Amino acid sequence: MLKTFIFLNICLLADIKFRKEISHLRKISFPSLFFIGILVSLFNIYFKFNFTQETGKILLTAFFSTIGLRYSKKTFFKGFKWQMIFLISAVSVSVFQNLFIKIVGSFVCFKDIKLYSSLMLMGDFSVVSKYSSHPSISGMETLTIILGTISCSLFFLVISKGKKLYTEKLQKTSIKNIFKPAVIIFIITVLSLLLEKTYLSPLKSIGIAYISGLLFRWNLDKKAVYLENFHINKIGNYFLSLFILLKFSSLDIKSLQILALSDIFIVFLQIILLVLFSAFFVYKIYRKKTLAVFLSAAILGFSIGVPPSTMSVLQQVGKERGTPPHMIMIVPVVGAWLITYFNPVISNFFLN
Repeated sequence: MLKTFIFLNICLLADIKFRKEISHLRKISFPSLFFIGILVSLFNIYFKFNFTQETGKILLTAFFSTIGLRYSKKTFFKGFKWQMIFLISAVSVSVFQNLFIKIVGSFVCFKDIKLYSSLMLMGDFSVVSKYSSHPSISGMETLTIILGTISCSLFFLVISKGKKLYTEKLQKTSIKNIFKPAVIIFIITVLSLLLEKTYLSPLKSIGIAYISGLLFRWNLDKKAVYLENFHINKIGNYFLSLFILLKFSSLDIKSLQILALSDIFIVFLQIILLVLFSAFFVYKIYRKKTLAVFLSAAILGFSIGVPPSTMSVLQQVGKERGTPPHMIMIVPVVGAWLITYFNPVISNFFLN
């Protein structure tokens, strides 16, 4: 685990250098972490580096604790409505993906229908393996993560063209300013990982961390103890970057050769349908505001791929142009709810 953590930090330093050297990357929404991760996964074909996936769980738990710590009670309830609308939109996509593949499957003989369902397209791939042992799972995982990232990035680039996005003034961060929130995040993360082994296990460590972060923040607000969001964001971005790097670096590029042209065609067809849904439904339901740009791209990103596909793009944009205040509260949290609770139930309902 320590080796994985050190290696990811080296990759993160390489990413910072990469962005400085190739300055035009700042003007587009394509994540530089994607390039670094894919490069590592290509090297990994020849130089076998065993990533400890348990590291990802710790990084994600720490990231979710920072999400909770960012929002006061007032801000949370103000954004709760948008969170629920996004969840309904995401659930609608899950239902549509399964219904679509069920209809197509009645005319075409699939090798395993679950490979094309929402369980695969927007799911946790470790969950897919519980329902299917097909050798194409790894190839589909790699394909959907890559295409999910690319399509999310291109969609964001097109839909944000000519629009003034949210901007935030960058501040300098010092060790002194970061120390207090870092200690709080560390405590919440450790406690969340421990509490996951108790009766709170259905919430998962990320859910416990998110709720704990919220309750901790609200308690501090009551006592008039102020936490600077900028420093929490900095720490959250650090953990998110490491998690994204881990996901991209762990891709099995070699497994793409297992896939048939029909597999790729079906994924592309789903992307086209999702682009239409994002542009003509999600974007409009959020009243074409700044938040709509981010959320319509997000629904596309994690409906083909996984939340890291989406978050890598939105993080890249955030580094250069800032993000709307409620975006972080909506996208990763809804993504976690969807993958953990809603999507497996919906997928099994249609496909079994």
